[in-house]
Amino acid sequence: GFREALQDVTENNWRETFCFSSLLIIYVFSLLEVTHKDWSQLAPMSKIVELFVCVRGMRSTMDAFGPSFKQSQLAPLALGIWSVDERDPVYRHPSLERMVLPRNIFEKLGVLASFFKLHLDEERKEAYGNAVVQLEKVAYLIAHAGVHVELGMLLFWPYTVSDVIMNDIHAANPHACVLLCHFAVLLSVLEKRFWFLNGWTGGLFSSSMAHLAGHVELLEVVEWAQHWVMGVCSIIPTAVGSLDISSGADSR
Repeated sequence: GFREALQDVTENNWRETFCFSSLLIIYVFSLLEVTHKDWSQLAPMSKIVELFVCVRGMRSTMDAFGPSFKQSQLAPLALGIWSVDERDPVYRHPSLERMVLPRNIFEKLGVLASFFKLHLDEERKEAYGNAVVQLEKVAYLIAHAGVHVELGMLLFWPYTVSDVIMNDIHAANPHACVLLCHFAVLLSVLEKRFWFLNGWTGGLFSSSMAHLAGHVELLEVVEWAQHWVMGVCSIIPTAVGSLDISSGADSR
């Protein structure tokens, strides 16, 4: 099917491939909603791996047609997410009035970067440091977009992370789970706007937290994210790890 077609993308069919790939992403997301009404019975970690592999594979294939794509009528579908240039002075100063993310998101991502730098070995330190930088970029795009967020603002992140991160996610490495808890905060903003994302935030966050049980130091790093996600998802297990989350949703 489509996987075989990806191996034979040419100048004659790349447009059709790009358009169908967008539908495929929606299909992959919607499987969770259609097939599993109770995501607590799932293993969402495996689902996120499948999604990331799908996104990375399609991106790798389409990269070869970058010049043609940028000059085509399809360009706005992907390039439209870059609503602000990183070199623009306003890039790091999005309007708080329009922002749909937690207002302390950038502070918390800074804390995450420092934590990884302090606690990881050299190989993972670089990989996780870059992953946080790219996650911060997602946050800035979403922050500047206000209520006009697009799925592509989130989905460019999976193809920027290294194989080290992908392998750790596949193995449910606790540090990768911490990273995914922060990713889930960004995902939660889009879940409110796209029906096919329904259940993903809760499923991913719950699964990630389950793998952090007993890791008190790591649980402290994601405590703020847990409070935020509890505020947007009505069904989040409360007996996770050793944190007291009875205070409800806030963004501390």
